[in-house]
Amino acid sequence: MKTYSISSIKDCKKLNNKAKEKFVISLLNYNGSIVPHLFEGNEYLTFVIGSIDTKAVGDNAFANCTALTRFDASAEAVGEQSFAFCSSLKDFNFKDIKRLSKSSFEFSGLR
Repeated sequence: MKTYSISSIKDCKKLNNKAKEKFVISLLNYNGSIVPHLFEGNEYLTFVIGSIDTKAVGDNAFANCTALTRFDASAEAVGEQSFAFCSSLKDFNFKDIKRLSKSSFEFSGLR
């Protein structure tokens, strides 16, 4: 399984269309926010490795990432439908969240 650093990805939509194998995203040493819709609809992203400096996960950033099983990152805010329809999601790090939208995990695998 291939691992990509979020700082090395210039066009995530292109990655979404080209990657036909499961992959992991690394947020290590990333100190920004994950922009809205960044990985939306990606069927191959399985795991996000975290960073303590991630500020926020934007609206719909990982929505419909049906292979995503784990998000191990620290984020202060999680936007609207950020992980909606992530049906395989079973593990999420809630440790540092200060703001969570009601629809952040709508129809996800989290119980």
